[in-house]
Amino acid sequence: MLDTTDITIIRQRRRSLSLSIKNQALVLKVPLLSSQSTIGHFVNKHAQWIQESLGLLKQQHLFSSKHISVANGDNNILFFGDIYSVSFHESKQNRVSCNRDDHSISIHYQNNKHLHKHISSFFHKELLCYLEKQVNKYARQLNKPVQDIGVKAYKARWGSCSHQGKLQFNASLVHFPKAIIDYVVIHECCHLVHFDHSSAFWALVQRFCPDYKRAKAYLKKHQCFIS
Repeated sequence: MLDTTDITIIRQRRRSLSLSIKNQALVLKVPLLSSQSTIGHFVNKHAQWIQESLGLLKQQHLFSSKHISVANGDNNILFFGDIYSVSFHESKQNRVSCNRDDHSISIHYQNNKHLHKHISSFFHKELLCYLEKQVNKYARQLNKPVQDIGVKAYKARWGSCSHQGKLQFNASLVHFPKAIIDYVVIHECCHLVHFDHSSAFWALVQRFCPDYKRAKAYLKKHQCFIS
């Protein structure tokens, strides 16, 4: 039987059992009177999904800068899909530098009170720079104007497009491979033409991103790491 020690089991008034990832933890909700054998059978039935999810949760620190600190000896983070090491250096100026050749990020600081602010600002600028280039590229091909491009700490979406042509993207995308970011860009840019999820919209998405279904699946799988 699969070990359930890594799963938070919640008993509540409900008719069925359900598995989900909440607050970066694996949660199993069960009816109040569910027996251990019923829970065990359900867990074993979904063993593959549980193992994959637990594997993802072990990587959660790579998708956020919140864990990074001077005291932490293992400061690694994903930057555009690659693992970068993060080091700290006392300095007279606050700045963040990046060496893409050896996949390292150096944080120079006067005091450690605003470390997360410095690295978040660095990621924000890097992501916005890449997004602006990609959005303008696809908007030109679609012959559609874009009013504004921004980065936001969304809680439940990867991006958005307004009727006015304002595009916003989730700040967490900076940790994902550029191919995945490109899909989100294409998705939102296609909303400049079709403000829905009709077959015409998906046909347009596929025109620019033939492998979009794989990108969608990747984002769904990593939804638990959204900011």
